[in-house]
Amino acid sequence: MIFQQWISNLLEEARHHRDVARRHPEDKFESGIAFAYYDILTRSKNAAIRLDFDPKAVGLEIDLDREFLP
Repeated sequence: MIFQQWISNLLEEARHHRDVARRHPEDKFESGIAFAYYDILTRSKNAAIRLDFDPKAVGLEIDLDREFLP
C-alpha cells in the first residue's frame, strides 16, 4: 500500500533528523525538522485512528512521543 510506504519513508527521515538533532543539540534547524516530522506522523496516526484504521497496519504502532520528543 502506498500509504504504508509513505509512512515508512517519513519514519526513516524523522529518525535521521532526530539523531542529527541529538548529536548537535545547538542546531535548532535540525531540531525543528525533527519536530515537524513528529508533527506530521502524529497527525497521520490520529487521522488513521479516526478513520478506524489500525495504526499497526499503516506502520504507526510505535509511541511517537517516546521516540521523538526529548
